[in-house]
Amino acid sequence: MKRLLLLLVLVLAAACSRAQPPDKVVSKEDLDFAQQFLSYFPTRDFAAIEQSMDPAMNRTQLRPRLEQIAKAFPPDTPRSVKVVGAQRREGVTTTAIDVTFEYEFPSSWLLAQMSFQRTPAGVIVRTINVKPMPQSLAYQNRFTFAGKGVWHYVFFAAVVLVPAVMGLALFHVFGTPHLPMRWLWALVVLVGVGEASLNWTTNQINVSAMSLRLLGSGYVRANPWAPLVLTTSVPLGAILFFIKRATGFGDWEDEEMGDGRGGMGEGQGTRGNGEAIDPEGRRE
Repeated sequence: MKRLLLLLVLVLAAACSRAQPPDKVVSKEDLDFAQQFLSYFPTRDFAAIEQSMDPAMNRTQLRPRLEQIAKAFPPDTPRSVKVVGAQRREGVTTTAIDVTFEYEFPSSWLLAQMSFQRTPAGVIVRTINVKPMPQSLAYQNRFTFAGKGVWHYVFFAAVVLVPAVMGLALFHVFGTPHLPMRWLWALVVLVGVGEASLNWTTNQINVSAMSLRLLGSGYVRANPWAPLVLTTSVPLGAILFFIKRATGFGDWEDEEMGDGRGGMGEGQGTRGNGEAIDPEGRRE
C-alpha cells in the first residue's frame, strides 16, 4: 500500500506544471533597465528614449510613434508595476531580452512590452508595444465558465473523467488476485496516449498524437497572469486493461486457483471412482 501511495504522489506531481516566474527569467539589471526606459514615456523624455533605440530605425517615423506610445500612458501615478512576462535568449555575442510589464492605474490597466539586446556596443531597444486594458491580465485569464461554450464543458469533463477512469483501473489492478505483471499493469493504466490542449482564455486547441502523459490530464499556467491551458489524453492503457479483464479475466481466475481446484475433486476418504473407504482400507 505504501508503494501504491508513493506511485500516486509521483504521478500527481507530474500531472501539472508551472513555469519559472517571469521576474526570475531575466536579471535584475535587465528589469531595472526596462522599467527605467518605460518611465521616460509618461514624462515624454523622447531624447532619452531615442538614445537607446536601434540606430537603424527611421528617425523621421520614430518620433511620431514614440508620441503615440506616450499618449497611451495615463497621467496618474501607477499603483503597481508587475513583471508578467519575460524571455531571454543567449547568442554568440548578443543577448535578446523580452519583458512585459503590467501597470495598474486608478481606473485602468496598461500592458507594456519591449524587446532589447545587450551587445558589445551597449543596449539597443528593438521594439515597444503598449496596450490599454479595462481589467488586469489575472482577471482576464481567470478560470471561469462565464461566457464559455459547450466545448469548454466537454473538454473540462474529459480532463476530469480520464484520471478517474485510470484510478478505477488502478484499483482493479491491485484488487485482482494473482494478476500477472501487476506493477507493469499499474504503470500502463496510468499512461495516456496522445494529447489535446485547450487554452481556456483564447479557446485555441492543439492536438498531438505522438505523446504520452502520466495520469492522462493536467494543466499548465506559466504564472498567475498567464492563461490556463488544460490538457488531456486517451486512457489507452486503462481501456486495454478493462478489455483484458472483460475477455480474459477467467484466465486470471484459473491461475489464482491453480491445482487446488483439481485437488478438491478427490478429498480424503474417496477414490477417483467415487467408492467410499474406511480408514482401515475396507470398501463400503
